Amino acid sequence: MGTGNLGEYLSGNQEGKNLYISRDGGVTWASTHVGNYIYDIADHGALIVASKLAEETQSIEFTWDYGKSWETVNIATKPFHIQNIITEPSATSQHFIVYGKQSHKAMNEEEEEAETKDLAAVVYVDFTKLHEPQCKGADTAGTETSDYEKWSPYDGRHGNNKCWLG
Repeated sequence: MGTGNLGEYLSGNQEGKNLYISRDGGVTWASTHVGNYIYDIADHGALIVASKLAEETQSIEFTWDYGKSWETVNIATKPFHIQNIITEPSATSQHFIVYGKQSHKAMNEEEEEAETKDLAAVVYVDFTKLHEPQCKGADTAGTETSDYEKWSPYDGRHGNNKCWLG
């Protein structure tokens, strides 16, 4: 997965970026969301969570099918700017921390004017009871008892020679 733009060079223009996903090791890419998104991947790749970056929101989007379809879940009662979505480093859980900032207007006592301040916003999101059970069978990929599929980086560009890097 990656956030970027189409073209010869990576653009600094945040509005021109989209969220892309590849199922073949980066040989081909498909756009899943228009705009600049932050994302994280958990449960050995079975669960992907994404949110629009630099826009106020109360929700995040998630997918259980590698970006083919997305669902939305509300995670806050007031909109906030999501700055990052993180999960544990081993990516085996279905738990995320979503953090960012929320603009808050407060009256200034001296001048009696509203002053905007940014407040920290942190949300813990647990997907374990929302949809799918945690993946199983990591050591037995490709069997009926495993949720994992076998995959090889062969894409056909080198004929029948399936040897990579030598």
